[in-house]
Amino acid sequence: KPKLGPNQLQSLQASNIRSVIKAKLQAGLSGRRVQYIYTVLNMALTQAENDRMIMWNPCKAVKKPVAEKRQYVVITKEQYDMIIKAVEKSSLQPLTALAWDTGMRLGELMGLTWSAIDFKNSTIAVKQTVRRTKTKGVHLSSTLKSDNANRVLPLTASAATALKAHKKRQAEHRLSIGLKYHGEFDLVFPQLDGSPQDPANASRDWGNIKRDLGLPAKLHFHDLRHTYASTLEEMDVSAKKIQLLMGHASATFTMDTYIHKTETMMD
Repeated sequence: KPKLGPNQLQSLQASNIRSVIKAKLQAGLSGRRVQYIYTVLNMALTQAENDRMIMWNPCKAVKKPVAEKRQYVVITKEQYDMIIKAVEKSSLQPLTALAWDTGMRLGELMGLTWSAIDFKNSTIAVKQTVRRTKTKGVHLSSTLKSDNANRVLPLTASAATALKAHKKRQAEHRLSIGLKYHGEFDLVFPQLDGSPQDPANASRDWGNIKRDLGLPAKLHFHDLRHTYASTLEEMDVSAKKIQLLMGHASATFTMDTYIHKTETMMD
């Protein structure tokens, strides 16, 4: 929809699908996005074929779009220090510090609650994430990316210090707006009214800071997670431990996707 929607199912041809794919790519959509469109359509038409609603699935005659692989980078300590200094005394400071020291996904950070942080034993329990869907909007979800994503992470002293300062500022803010604050969510990084925050907001604000500092455009917030994994590899942490800390389903995926060559690693 809307390009293929008016077509009768039985009259749908491979040429129709190719024209849509071509139009989407020419319109500037990424290869990955167009791949998703193709995949969803192929699944639907495969089911229609299985149900004998059509004699064959025309997607079988269409080559799947090629998705360019995103090149993740390792953020240097110097770049990290520049960002941390620039976001001092804002919620981006503890958010960035926690991502740097735990490798948590942005959605997991947005879903983090104060009750999940054990300052005494220096641990963080990852139990939920923030998602945005068309039906529910921005909401909390206990369904994480894999079973291993439900994990307990070590809390470093530097991240704990940043969180405690952030908690103090948050408490002052709560007092200033009173009953309008949604304290029932207990979120560490909520919107100003205490409700779940769209991860895209933090990603956008972080990107603006990066641009203002003149850092490379290819740097993204998610690269903090890749940097965390690569740093653990530099420290000779076992592949299995890195997998569990990252919350991945397999160590092979972690090593192939998240470990990037650094100068220290090669030395």
